[in-house]
Amino acid sequence: MEGIAVSPGVVTGRARLVRRSDNHAHVLPGEILVAPFTDPAWTPYFVSAAGVVMDRGGVRSHGIIVAREYGLPAVTNLGSATQLIRTGDLIQVDGDAGRVTILDRGGKSEELRRPGKVADGPTEDLTPKAVCEIKHAAAGGNVKKWPRRCRTRE
Repeated sequence: MEGIAVSPGVVTGRARLVRRSDNHAHVLPGEILVAPFTDPAWTPYFVSAAGVVMDRGGVRSHGIIVAREYGLPAVTNLGSATQLIRTGDLIQVDGDAGRVTILDRGGKSEELRRPGKVADGPTEDLTPKAVCEIKHAAAGGNVKKWPRRCRTRE
C-alpha cells in the first residue's frame, strides 16, 4: 500500500487494528497502531506502539505530529489500511518511502465482539496470547488472577 511518508524510519511488527479511541483496546509494546485517523484522545495508544498507519491524515494531523515526537515510523493517507490489515498481521511500515507491506497474515479473519458493546458497535480482534498478556499486565503479574487458559504460561 502506498501513502504519504510522514515520520521517517522502517519498522516491522504485528498490527493492532483500533477503529475507535473509546473501545479500550491495548497496543502492546512493539505492535504497530493501525487506525482510520487519530486525535488527542488517541495519544495513549502511541506510548507502546512501534509505528503508526492511518487511513486519513496529512503531514500536520495530530497522529503524525505525535508519531514524529515519539520517533515512530508513520505512513498516512492509505485510504483502506483498516480494511486490509487485521490485528496480528505482520506488517512493515516504511516511513521513508510511504509504503506499508503485509508480510504475513497472522491476524484473525473474524473480529471478536467485546462484551458490553452494542451489536453494531466497535469490534476488536484479540488473539488468546494478547488477552493473556493484557490480563497479566492488569493483574500485576499475579498468576492467580490470570484467566485459567493463561495459567500455563511461565
